[in-house]
This record gives sequence, C-alpha cells and structure tokens, in this order.
Amino acid sequence: HRRHRSNSVQVADTILQRGWELRHQGITISGMKYHCRACKGKEDWWYSVLEHIVTKKHKDALPPNLPRQQTAVEKEAWDRAIGE
Repeated sequence: HRRHRSNSVQVADTILQRGWELRHQGITISGMKYHCRACKGKEDWWYSVLEHIVTKKHKDALPPNLPRQQTAVEKEAWDRAIGE
C-alpha cells in the first residue's frame, strides 16, 4: 500500500507540473481513464498516462513541433484549474 501511495503521489505531482502538455498531445482524462486522440490509447490514467506519452506509438502519432512551454494564457488557465 505504501508503494502504491508513493507512486500515486509521484504521478499527481508530475500531472500538476506538466499536465498542461497533455492537451497538446491529444490526451484527456475522464472516467478515471486517459483517452488519447492521437493514437487511440485508453487505460487507467494514474497507472499509465505518463508511460503512454513516451511510447513510440504515441510519439509517432503526434504532430511535429509540439509546444515545449506554456503560453501565459495557458499557464494562467492551468494554475486556476489546479488551484494555485
């Protein structure tokens, strides 16, 4: 249970910091699953969304030149969404 908690906290922290990128990668999270428009992936989000975004299948399905940084508008919206 402790290891599962640790993994869950780590995923949540990463989502808080980098979750804004998921929209650009075609990923939404709903119903406790991630849904990937780019390559049609769908699984439990907390377990595999971060592993999914680095797979060859996903990377090959993405458009070139994804943004590497948030715009000011995205940052403001993301901060509001996560309550910062």
